[in-house]
Amino acid sequence: MMIDDAIELVTRSLEVVYLESAAARVADTQWRNSAKECAAALTDASPSEVMRCAVHESGHAIAATCGGLHVERACVRADGTGSCDYRVTDESQTIERIVADLGGVAAELLLGADEERQFALAHSQDILLARIHIEELRAQRPDQELTAATCAKLACCTIASNMRAIDRVARVLFALGEADGAIIAALARP
Repeated sequence: MMIDDAIELVTRSLEVVYLESAAARVADTQWRNSAKECAAALTDASPSEVMRCAVHESGHAIAATCGGLHVERACVRADGTGSCDYRVTDESQTIERIVADLGGVAAELLLGADEERQFALAHSQDILLARIHIEELRAQRPDQELTAATCAKLACCTIASNMRAIDRVARVLFALGEADGAIIAALARP
């Protein structure tokens, strides 16, 4: 997918989030994910599903690393799902957190997610979380005109300019199932 198309899809997805239920939906997904363990033997999902997940989680990890966030670890699971644990190190990193939230979606879109996957990404926890964080930032800084389009552009450009690092991290996640923040930081270097 071309970068302009990815930006447009992410922008539209952010703009249509129903905020009243977004936090509850994110909490439910996070609870379900916390019950899963990373798996070294990736046998339940097809190799292409596992690699798609590895690319997605690598997008989060590299976007977070580029934004100066602390990445604890990223993993892919045997069922083709995964997670990336990152956190702000300074409360002023709200935009960086939004970019990291959108990093997985942007990575998949830029690498050519099919229409079915595009639909799933448009309705994903990542989009919900980014939209919640956008609203939090708008409330904290009403003088700034932060738009969904701005956040989509920042995320897609961050991912597009770091595709080699995303590929390196994705290959490690595919092979090992997980990587800690130190490994991700080393792989993020040009």
